[in-house]
Amino acid sequence: MSTKDELYNVFLNNNHTTKQEKMLISYNLNVINSILKRLKSNKKKIDLLELGVGKGYFAQACREYNETGEIEIKYSAFDRNKEMLRQLTESDKTIRTYSGELPKLTIKNKKFDIIYCAFVVEHLKNGLEVYDLINNMKKLLNDGGLMVLFTPNALSQRFEFYNIDYTHQYPTTARNVTMAFKDCNIEEVKVTKINGLCTYKGFENQILRVTHKVLFSLYSYRLFSAVLQPFYRTPLYDLNNFFYRVFCFFKEENLMFVARYNK
Repeated sequence: MSTKDELYNVFLNNNHTTKQEKMLISYNLNVINSILKRLKSNKKKIDLLELGVGKGYFAQACREYNETGEIEIKYSAFDRNKEMLRQLTESDKTIRTYSGELPKLTIKNKKFDIIYCAFVVEHLKNGLEVYDLINNMKKLLNDGGLMVLFTPNALSQRFEFYNIDYTHQYPTTARNVTMAFKDCNIEEVKVTKINGLCTYKGFENQILRVTHKVLFSLYSYRLFSAVLQPFYRTPLYDLNNFFYRVFCFFKEENLMFVARYNK
C-alpha cells in the first residue's frame, strides 16, 4: 500500500539530463547570490534552512557556493519525503535534516538566518495554511532574517497551474501571498516575477529578462507538438515531453518573495 511518504517519488526518479542539471545548479547559484545581497548581514557564517528539497539542486548550489563564496552557508533541510532527505545526506553527511508535514515546523532550539522554500506553498490546502506556514517560519528566524518563497504565478499560468502538478491546491499570486505576510506582521516584502530559468546566467539582468519574455511570448508547447507530431511522437502528458519541458524551463512565470523579519 502506498503512503504519503511516497509523494513526489515520480518527480525524484524522473531524471534531468546532465546539461539540464548544470543549468539548474547554475540558476540556483544566482538565486543564492541574489538572496545573500539582500540579507544585509556582516556574518561570515549563516544558517540556512530549505523547506522542500526536490532533487537537491539548491543544496548542491550551496555546496558549490561554499567553495568560492565569502560567506559559509550551513545548510539544513526539511521535507516530508524521507527518500529525498536520505539522498541529500548520502551526498553530504554534514547536512542536518528534519522530517515533517508543513505548515507545521517542528524544529526546536534552532534559529536560522534564511529560510528558503521553493514551490511548496502552492501545495498547501488553503490560505490559512499559508498564514500558518509564514508564522511558523517567522518563529525560526533570527532578527533581520529572510524568508524566501518561490511560487507559480497562478494569474499568468492559469490552468497550467493545475496541469503542471496533480498536488497543486492553493493558487498563489503576488497579492494573496503578500497579504498573508502582512497579516503575520511582516511588512518588508519584495516580489519579483521570474520567467522560467531565463535568469540563470544573470539573475537580475533586466535586459535579458525583457528580451527573453519577448522571444518566448508566442511559444506554445501544444502548437509545436501538434506541428511536429509526425517526427516527435512523445505525448504531451509524458513527463519527458520536450516541448512541455521547454515551457517549464523558459516560459512559465513564477514569483519570488523575499521578506525580512524584524523583531
